[in-house]
Amino acid sequence: MRSSWSLLAVAATLALPALAHAAPDPFAQFKRACVDGKAKPAAIAAAVSTAEGGWRQVDRATWSRQAADGEYRLVSGVEQLEVGERRTCTLIGPANLSVDAQARAWAGQRPSAHHGDTTTYLLIDAARKPRTPSAEEASNWRNADRISGLAVSTAADTTTLSYASFTAKTVPPYREPFTPPPELNFSYAARVLHAPDSPR
Repeated sequence: MRSSWSLLAVAATLALPALAHAAPDPFAQFKRACVDGKAKPAAIAAAVSTAEGGWRQVDRATWSRQAADGEYRLVSGVEQLEVGERRTCTLIGPANLSVDAQARAWAGQRPSAHHGDTTTYLLIDAARKPRTPSAEEASNWRNADRISGLAVSTAADTTTLSYASFTAKTVPPYREPFTPPPELNFSYAARVLHAPDSPR
């Protein structure tokens, strides 16, 4: 009996290094770097600096790490618009249907749109508990800081996860009842979130 316990102890000890060096979960890293900090560059940089996996900074807005299945790149972008600021955070890596499925399950809802191999989701309160915003919530510019977008794609040999958030500019006070002009209606900002341009 004692020898059996000894063998189990040895096996457990030998397994520890393997567990300690388990490959980082790409979706967990994406969520921490991109979603938890609302795609803000400073938050992304802070998350990457403490993440596992040997990330290295390629340039001001790009990080890279090598893994057994290939290279992962994390790209941060900020675009100043007339109505506010659009921030993007994109993870690009080897095709991985598991990561793709994790992202879709996390969004946990009907997709907002399909564009070829890309599925997009409109979310509210993503850093806490993501859900689909109601039509009223999505059309209210006051919710701009709470609403974000997720795009998920696995095509050929690449999986791409892209997260976008938006901050509206301060709006001067209006007498009630207030009807925001079209450029401040969040339906406009929602379209901006999924603009087809690449992160900058």
